[in-house]
Order: sequence, then structure tokens, then C-alpha cells
Amino acid sequence: IGTYVERNAEKTPNTIAIHYQNLSLTWKEVNQETNKVANFFKDQYNLKPGETISLMLENIPEYLFITSGINKIQGVCALTNMNQRKQIRILVLEV
Repeated sequence: IGTYVERNAEKTPNTIAIHYQNLSLTWKEVNQETNKVANFFKDQYNLKPGETISLMLENIPEYLFITSGINKIQGVCALTNMNQRKQIRILVLEV
């Protein structure tokens, strides 16, 4: 998905990519946000290709930025559904 975002940012940078509530973002803006996320995980967490990040997030534009950013540095995004009907236990491990 990271490659798809970059390709669209190059071909049609000013075309609207996301329209969410009162927010509209172009492919160029989406790519910029995605790059910020990629750099954050690379610099702050030293995320390496093949490592997995679990993402639990509502349906908002940042969901796309985070998954695409992690994908750009060849990380894997494990997506968790925020709308689970059964009670779930969450275990957070720090490495």
C-alpha cells in the first residue's frame, strides 16, 4: 500500500485521496503524512523489515497513514478490530 500511495502522489499529487467528515487530503498530503509515520517508526523504534506492529484504531485517516508508513519500511501491521462484540483481553509487552 505504501508503493500505491507514492505512485499516486507522483502521478496525481493534487487529486483528492481522502475525504473524511470536513477533511479532504490530496495524494501528495497523504504521502507526506505516511512518510512522517515511516520515519517515526524507523527513527524512534528502529523498526526493521518484517517486524510487526499491532494497530488498534478507529476508522480515521490516520489508520491509512500508519499502515502505509509501516508498510513503506517493510514492517507488518497487525490490524485489530475496534468493534469486537465480546470482551477481549489486551496484553501489552514492551521489548
